[in-house]
Amino acid sequence: MNVNSEFRLFLTARPCNRFPIPLLQYGIKVAYENPKGLKKNMMGSLMKYDDEYMNNIKFNGVIFKRLAFGAIFMHAAILERKKYGPLGFNKAYDFNESDLTAAVDTLKDLCNRPNIPYDAIAYMLGEITYGGRITEDLDFRTLLCTLKTFLKTDVQKGSEFK
Repeated sequence: MNVNSEFRLFLTARPCNRFPIPLLQYGIKVAYENPKGLKKNMMGSLMKYDDEYMNNIKFNGVIFKRLAFGAIFMHAAILERKKYGPLGFNKAYDFNESDLTAAVDTLKDLCNRPNIPYDAIAYMLGEITYGGRITEDLDFRTLLCTLKTFLKTDVQKGSEFK
């Protein structure tokens, strides 16, 4: 079989027992692991958002930045909860960077209005972005309390951030 010497295959995969071992042996492997610790996790997440992204908002820029910081802090905190097993959540939920990206993008979209729809922010982040992964009732309550703490809102009542 003739293979072009310039051929490259970039593959993204999760750990799997059925993955062909020879492919692993002959390939160059790059692994990404989530940063260990709350501070490193937050720093990694904060570095993804440059000044242009954070300042490119017509209305409520300061409020957006505060809410975005709260969302990043909350995301780092719920990732750290995994270490504590049943003291964290009843099940191990696979929260990842796409959840955080969706949360910050949602905040930016909803804050870029003359009047911030706090009820919509609470619903979008609590029920959809993060709550969509959760299957246990007590874990969902824990998530809502965490969201309330970090974003300073009563998620269930949808009251304004304080």
